[in-house]
Amino acid sequence: MLHAHGHRIWIDLHCEAVQDGDGNVAALRGTIQDVTDRVNAEEALRQADQRKNEFLAMLAHELRNPLAPISTAAGLLKSVYATDPGQVRRTSDIIARQVEHMVHLVDDLLDVSRVTRGMIKLECARLDLRQVVTAALEQVQPLIGMKRQHLRTELPATAVAVDGDAKRLIQVLANLVNNAAKYTPEEGRLVVSLRVEGLEAVLSVQD
Repeated sequence: MLHAHGHRIWIDLHCEAVQDGDGNVAALRGTIQDVTDRVNAEEALRQADQRKNEFLAMLAHELRNPLAPISTAAGLLKSVYATDPGQVRRTSDIIARQVEHMVHLVDDLLDVSRVTRGMIKLECARLDLRQVVTAALEQVQPLIGMKRQHLRTELPATAVAVDGDAKRLIQVLANLVNNAAKYTPEEGRLVVSLRVEGLEAVLSVQD
């Protein structure tokens, strides 16, 4: 209903007919209750539940990304490369980085209450976007290798400094490259480029 003051309200209306002795309707009686607060609270709960479901679906997808490089690296450690100290160190670094990334994602999972309130926490710090690209491509490399695709990266020779949340940026880029690889035919080509234009960093994924 439209309130006398001009704003809209939700009402709960109950009404019944009052009959006279001949069975004719003699009057109507009932109640009208303003339930705007209740309806708004129900809508807030519905939106919070929707945010939670969207977040859990996103997180389930994100948790799969680090598993591929961890599995690949573990396989390398069991292979002939395990006798090469340099290869072992590089492979161990991959596992350590991806496990750390998964720990952050699990922390998100354990703090779903923030998501229901629409409060995703960003941990901003000065970082080099080139390292974000390296970490993201590390997650997608197993899929690219499985499809025998050709990946070209174009990175500046010097650091590209930005203020941002490294974990979230890695998630964004890994998803972009993962989708590019998924919908590119086998032995297709992918290009990930990073460049500086004035005061902005431009990161692109081409399939």
